[in-house]
Amino acid sequence: MASFFLAVAISLTLAQTSTTTTPPPQAPAQSQGGSTGNASQDRAQAQGEDENPLNLTDEQRQKLRPIIADETRQMDAARNDSSLTQEQKVTKINQIRDEASPKIKAILTPEQLQKLADMQQKARQQQPDHKSAPPNDSQKPQQ
Repeated sequence: MASFFLAVAISLTLAQTSTTTTPPPQAPAQSQGGSTGNASQDRAQAQGEDENPLNLTDEQRQKLRPIIADETRQMDAARNDSSLTQEQKVTKINQIRDEASPKIKAILTPEQLQKLADMQQKARQQQPDHKSAPPNDSQKPQQ
């Protein structure tokens, strides 16, 4: 699970820092419901993230982009593989995360790793506890 948060935090950072070189469209995006069309950017803006919360250098961004892109590509392929059961998909995605996580962590400084850990903890605290309350009546245990 920590690998997932690592990938999300790095993806958000990369998505936000890539927009610093090209100014985002101001009025058109806001006039159409505030969406930029990029889910990562929209999520980061909704959460009030800094543009570069981990203070990644250009060199770090260049090193991280292919790792994150490959991880995302592999995860999408696993999710869309109809020959796998749901359990197999989860196992495969966790394996992909486990392979990418050390590569990502090797690029970050100790300060960035600490900041990332703090961001992950905050994200965990903000997540609703899906296990404590079923989303609908159909999943309530029968009496």
